[in-house]
Amino acid sequence: MQFTITPTYNLLKTLLVTTGLLFFIHSHPVRAQVCSEDNWCLEDASPAVSDLHSVWASSPDDIYAVGMSDTIIHYDGSTWSNMKSGTTNYLFGIWGSNPTDIFAVGEKGTILHFDGSVWTTMDSGTTKFLEDVWGNSATDVFAVGDGGTILHYDGTTWSPMDSGTTKYFFAIWGSSATDVFAVGREGTIVHYDGNTWAPLSSGTTYYLHDIWGNSATDVFAVGNSGIILHYDGSTWTTMNSGTTMPLYSIWGSNATDIFAVGENGTIVHFDGNTWNPMSSNTEQWLYDVWGSSATDVFIVGMDGIILEYHDSIEEPMPPQATPNLNGVWGSRANDVFAVGEEGIILHYDGSSWAPMSSGTTQELTDVWGSNSNDVFAVGDGGTILHYDGSTWTTMNSGTTKQLNATWGDNAGEVFTVGGATPPPPSTAPAAR
Repeated sequence: MQFTITPTYNLLKTLLVTTGLLFFIHSHPVRAQVCSEDNWCLEDASPAVSDLHSVWASSPDDIYAVGMSDTIIHYDGSTWSNMKSGTTNYLFGIWGSNPTDIFAVGEKGTILHFDGSVWTTMDSGTTKFLEDVWGNSATDVFAVGDGGTILHYDGTTWSPMDSGTTKYFFAIWGSSATDVFAVGREGTIVHYDGNTWAPLSSGTTYYLHDIWGNSATDVFAVGNSGIILHYDGSTWTTMNSGTTMPLYSIWGSNATDIFAVGENGTIVHFDGNTWNPMSSNTEQWLYDVWGSSATDVFIVGMDGIILEYHDSIEEPMPPQATPNLNGVWGSRANDVFAVGEEGIILHYDGSSWAPMSSGTTQELTDVWGSNSNDVFAVGDGGTILHYDGSTWTTMNSGTTKQLNATWGDNAGEVFTVGGATPPPPSTAPAAR
C-alpha cells in the first residue's frame, strides 16, 4: 500500500469540493441529516430533483419511489440511486407483490413492470391518467385513475372494470381479494366484493386522496381540509385530525401506530385514540408515506424530499466521552466507526456504540474505508491504523507529521494528507 503525503491542508479541502462532496465533519465527507424533534430526518442523499409521489418497498433495504419527469429511485439500505424507467411520462403510484414483481402507474395510461432487473412498459388499454396501484397478489392487481377508471390485472392482461362512476379516483387499497376500496373526488368511495363495485356513503364531499386499513373493519381515508374518515365494517365516520391541511397519504404499522401526511410538511399520528401533530422540519408538501415496520417509515414529496422516521434520533449518536471525536465513517447503517483524541475508536453495530482497541494514544483525526474489512484511521505523529475486520494494526506512514484526513477510490488507492494543523472551526472557511 502506497501513501501519498502532501503537506497542505487546503489541498484536501480543494479535492473534496471539486469532487462535489459538500458536507464535512472535520474535513471528512458524510451524508448530512437534519432531524425534527419528533425524529423525522431529511434524507439529503436523495437523487431526485422533481416531486416524488409514491413510495413502496419489499424490505428496509429495497425501497422504491416514483414521481414527476419519469422519476424512479431505489434505496438499497445505504444509498438512493436513479433507475431507468423507460418512459418520459409522470408516475404517480407504485406497488409490488415481491421484489421481482413491481408495478408503477402514471399519466397517459402508463403502467410499468419491474422484474428485478429492468422496467418495461405494459399495455394498459387506456390513455387515462392512472393515480394508484394495489394488489392482493401477483395475479390480482388493480389500478385506478381518471374518469372512474379501474383496471384489473390477472397476471397476463390488464382489462377495464365497471366502477359505476365517472369520478376521478386517487387511491385504492384492500384487505383481501373480496374487500377492496377505491376513493376519489367529492367524497367518492366504491367497494369491490370480488364480483362487482358498489358505491359507499362517505358522508363528505371533500376530495379523498388516499385509503389504508389495518383490517376489513378498521379502514381510514384522508383528504382535503384535513379530513380523516374511519370505516368499522359498516359505516364511515369523521375523525378529528387536528389539522385543516389537505392530507394526501396514510399508512400504519398497526392499529395504534398510523401516520397521515399532507401539505406544508403536515404529519399527524394516531395512537389508537387520538390524532396528534408531529414536527417535520419542512414546509414541503408530503405526498406519500410507507413503512416496513413501526421504526422504518419513509415519506416522499415535493422537490424530491425524502423523510425517514427514526425510533430515536439520539440512538445513533456516540456516547458522551471525555475525548473529543474528530471523524466518522461507515460502510452501512449498522457498521459505523468514529475516531478522536487519545487514540479512541468507537464502533456502532446498529444498536449501540462500543470502544475498540486502537493500540495507540495518538489523536486520530479521520477514518475511511473501502468496506467493513478494510478501514483506515489517521492522526498525529504520522499515525496510520488499518482494520481488517477483526483487529486494528499500525502501518508505516514514513512520516511523523500530523495527518488530517484520509480517503480512497475503492480500487486499492488510498490517500492521506496533512503536515499542518487545520484551522479551528471558528476560523475555517465554509464549504461552498
